[in-house]
Amino acid sequence: MKYIFFDENEYLVDQLIEDFQKAEHRLKTIERRNIDEGIDIPAINELRYAASHIISTLKNSASLGGEDLIKTQKEAIRRAIRHTQRASYDAIESGILSQLYAIKSIQDDYKDIMISEVIKDWIEILGMAQKINNEIQEINITSEKEESSKKEENYELIYQKYMELDEHTKKFGIYRDELNKYLNQKKTAETRASQIRFITFTISGTALLIGLIQLIIKIIEKL
Repeated sequence: MKYIFFDENEYLVDQLIEDFQKAEHRLKTIERRNIDEGIDIPAINELRYAASHIISTLKNSASLGGEDLIKTQKEAIRRAIRHTQRASYDAIESGILSQLYAIKSIQDDYKDIMISEVIKDWIEILGMAQKINNEIQEINITSEKEESSKKEENYELIYQKYMELDEHTKKFGIYRDELNKYLNQKKTAETRASQIRFITFTISGTALLIGLIQLIIKIIEKL
């Protein structure tokens, strides 16, 4: 049985291959950088849907022919392209959410210390995260009105910013070790300060008591 793509649809097949490879590359890259998070199911599903459309249209091409089939195949390829593009976008958004979660986790876990004392570019990281979050939200609001090429251009920019932010967030494991040391030192210093205050208070109280006793003795002696 021979499966074919019609010549009239060759340009769409070329775009499908390009978009599929791009989606696969982005997904693998983000998976490696978020290995603890596991695979991104929505993006995987989008690629599966794309493959389903292609398999279906190839099966039809083996048994049917004519102008109608060419149009049917063209629409199936276009649907597959949309799914591969959506896979790319889902992978990028998943990566960004993982980064934002990692940043929020650092903020919550070390809220009692100055994080910037350990992570020197912490303020820059927060600024980058806020900007990329705002931009992804803006894309989600306007993407339905945009052409496919413009949407891909926007997501490519977001992907590059994701990679830039990743240069910082991938060091969080090392930073946590240093932050834990800093936090323990702070707690130790606070404990010592508390002990010193207690001892000082105790000594002061003892001195006051001794002074009071001496005063009472003097009064008794005068009687």
